[in-house]
Amino acid sequence: RDLLLAARAHAWLAGQDYVSAADVQAVWLPCLAHRVVAAGDAEAALMSLLESVPVPA
Repeated sequence: RDLLLAARAHAWLAGQDYVSAADVQAVWLPCLAHRVVAAGDAEAALMSLLESVPVPA
């Protein structure tokens, strides 16, 4: 839910009246990094997960 709200805010600040995949990608790491406690590099793990999800056309 918070990821969606952050993506909406990002879109609004960019002057858009819609949320795109780019908006979600822009806020993905800041929204989720604090929730992931990993033995290794949490940022790399989150980016790998994000890159594995196809973006709708």
